[in-house]
Amino acid sequence: MLDPESRPGRWDDEANLSFADEYDSYLIAAASQLRRGTPRDDVVAFLVDIETRHMAMGDSPSARPRAEAVVDAILADEGLWTWPDAPGRFGQEAR
Repeated sequence: MLDPESRPGRWDDEANLSFADEYDSYLIAAASQLRRGTPRDDVVAFLVDIETRHMAMGDSPSARPRAEAVVDAILADEGLWTWPDAPGRFGQEAR
């Protein structure tokens, strides 16, 4: 995992706001795919494709590891897997 001190600023830093909303839509799409059961590697490939082709950031050796970290973070966020009004809806136990 990356050391927070080595990251290029926070997501909500003014310098990042110009693309934050755009990337949020891709994160929502990735989380939705995972929620529907799309295999992890397919979602990683989706995020890499978004970055390298759609956002025209080019191919980078760090693209896949970063996409894997994003998918792992989505999967680890227990709050994404239940609805507030329906605990357990996505296979998680009610707390």
